[in-house]
Amino acid sequence: MKSRPIPIRDKEKKQGHTQVELQAEIRRRAYERYEQNGCTDGDELQGWLQAEAEVLELEHQRTA
Repeated sequence: MKSRPIPIRDKEKKQGHTQVELQAEIRRRAYERYEQNGCTDGDELQGWLQAEAEVLELEHQRTA
């Protein structure tokens, strides 16, 4: 019989998110920014960098 991992609640998760989770959140946020800007091309890098800064700042606040 295989054992299943026990889910960790966010408030018990002291180390913050994994790299994979952070990248997924940055990708999600960057796409939200893209949609908010009318799905126009040409500003992908700036949108990604802003999304990355937002997500990492929230992660820093969460784990501090």
